[in-house]
Amino acid sequence: MVDSGILNKDTGGKLKLFQIVSLLTMLLAIAGCYGSMSGTVVDAETGNPIEGAVVYVEWTKTKGIGLSYTKTYKVAEELTDREGQFKIGAMLGPFVNPPTIVIYKKGYVAWRNDYIFPDLERRSDYHGENAYVFRTYLKIKLVYHNA
Repeated sequence: MVDSGILNKDTGGKLKLFQIVSLLTMLLAIAGCYGSMSGTVVDAETGNPIEGAVVYVEWTKTKGIGLSYTKTYKVAEELTDREGQFKIGAMLGPFVNPPTIVIYKKGYVAWRNDYIFPDLERRSDYHGENAYVFRTYLKIKLVYHNA
């Protein structure tokens, strides 16, 4: 019989088992945890920062088996400052979907990280980390920070 050593009392089997269970527990606990994000919103034509733009971030959880649906888990909303900058705090929660980010300022076309307004074409130019996205009116730089 082959002994893997995981439960062998001579090799500290209980300690190894505890380490494995602890590692799995930590991995499950951080699944769906997102660090803080910050960014700058500027006018795409002039390059000037946009003060007072609304930055809306929503995290959801997928529920159900088979015919699944999403349910809001957490929402954060910030306004950009004089330099067009914003910061959203970290979101810690197990099994949370990636956030939906919407940025809007009156007089501009709204920006969304997953679809392009107004025809709702699926966005392919956004990748999350240090992403620059150029669209008709808004230019957004988002930076994710580790939790």
